[in-house]
Amino acid sequence: MVGLVEETGPGATHTDATAWFNLVMTVLIWGVPGALLARIAVRYRSRVDVSSRWVFLGITGGVAFFLGHGLLIG
Repeated sequence: MVGLVEETGPGATHTDATAWFNLVMTVLIWGVPGALLARIAVRYRSRVDVSSRWVFLGITGGVAFFLGHGLLIG
């Protein structure tokens, strides 16, 4: 509006290195262990007879926990 900062359009092409670093670290810290735990859970379920109800409750509880954690931090 006053010309102090050059306006840029939204998008990944205008993202600085710090934002990319934060994205990569978030994927490494949360995504990789999450994928490994999901793989372990699937393998466990194939070996042990687990009710689908517990699978649903575990997924729902995990998502609720992380959403609540995010709200608490934010």
